[in-house]
Amino acid sequence: MDKPLIKDVRDVKPILNNINWSFYPKPPILKDVVQPFNSRKYHWYPATYIPEIPYSLIEILTLPGAKVFDPFMGIGTTFFQTLIQGRIPYANDVSKISYEFVKTLYNLFDPTINHSNIQKKIKNDIASYNNQENYLIKESNPYIDEFKKWYSDDNFNAISFLIQLKNTQEDNLISSIYSIVISSLLNSSSNQDRGMSCIADNMLPKLYQIREVDVCKVFLSSVNRLISDIKETISLLPNEYSSFYENIKNKELISNNDISEIVSIEDSSIDIVISSPPYPNMIDYTTSQRLAYYYYGEDLNEHRKREIGARYRRNVKNTLQDYYNRMSDANKNIIKTLKTGGLLCYVMPSFNSDNEKNIDRKQIIQKVMAKLEDEQGMTKEMEIERVVPSLRRTHNSKWTTLEKEMIYIYRKI
Repeated sequence: MDKPLIKDVRDVKPILNNINWSFYPKPPILKDVVQPFNSRKYHWYPATYIPEIPYSLIEILTLPGAKVFDPFMGIGTTFFQTLIQGRIPYANDVSKISYEFVKTLYNLFDPTINHSNIQKKIKNDIASYNNQENYLIKESNPYIDEFKKWYSDDNFNAISFLIQLKNTQEDNLISSIYSIVISSLLNSSSNQDRGMSCIADNMLPKLYQIREVDVCKVFLSSVNRLISDIKETISLLPNEYSSFYENIKNKELISNNDISEIVSIEDSSIDIVISSPPYPNMIDYTTSQRLAYYYYGEDLNEHRKREIGARYRRNVKNTLQDYYNRMSDANKNIIKTLKTGGLLCYVMPSFNSDNEKNIDRKQIIQKVMAKLEDEQGMTKEMEIERVVPSLRRTHNSKWTTLEKEMIYIYRKI
């Protein structure tokens, strides 16, 4: 069995201990230098972690060519830090929105693509919009009536126009770009202006909330920013990136599975796992994306059953025990993918002991992490406390009681 392409944690511990893991305030951005790729700029996908965390862990702990796996990929934060640093990224998520987004961005990182031509093509397409014309969707989508309730007539007409354009594209990549950018603007273009928790809880907008958004303008701006940023990132990567991408582009790197049940990666093939797993009873990943699921024509209720630690279960009896069981099953599958000696790095919450719910959640996280050592063949190498910047907590009520997180590093025995 090949040795993992990682460094000895003991050798790099001083470096890890000297990093400001809150990454706040952010340092100035240096021109002509590769920066962490912030895929969160292009989709509001909930509860994602900052790219500086996986970027730093990859840079410090791995060697070029290492295989890095994120089993809870979300918006692809770990995946793209891995790619731009010349490591081989593997990723999985149960969410269809996550899967479609990461897959499309990965295809856009192909250095042989003419990104400027794609931008021009889409710009020309959008120029044909006529707000006096009726574009309302006529395709067979079982959730179209529910979908429409969240928008003004004009906004939904513009969204329908974009969907029609998406459906008529001959180029699969351009069709995929339409798809993920449409899904990224559905919340901000809706009439519900009180945040994603209202959408998660199916709180339809009131009549007085009706607002008009220039949907096509927002769409085109989002496309241009996404493609321009990827194009700029590629231009800063070393010359060998082209051959590196060519060698991996046909590999099955991205999967859409419930990791507690299925893992599609070969046993003992991964050098390091870097991820931020779901936190118990904090986020509804599926229902907060209700509008995107309507758009994709997917059964929302069926998908949310597959979530680990969903907020909507917070008052259900034995919900934390269910979280523990599901995370234990997920960890069992994840650990099987690691080479002996490989590393597992998790960013997990460090709850305050200020109320009974937090105490219970804190204890269940401790049980999940303890099981890694007690029963699942891992040994703890290091743990690092990370302060959650107050700005993040101020802007999102879900994080108001979460002041700290822990970065755990384990090694497979």
